[in-house]
Amino acid sequence: VMTCLQQIEPNLVPGGILIIDDYEAWSGCKSAVDEYFSGREDDFEFVQQSRLHIIRK
Repeated sequence: VMTCLQQIEPNLVPGGILIIDDYEAWSGCKSAVDEYFSGREDDFEFVQQSRLHIIRK
């Protein structure tokens, strides 16, 4: 998950949405996402639906 975030997030355009499917289902996924985006909450909006949607502001 961390490797995917490192490759995808830098290419996410403003308004782009990154959907994390297993955020609540797999603790390793949640840990990686939380660690990667820690301290960057001002740059992204996090919307919890059936999956986690991360939107670049």
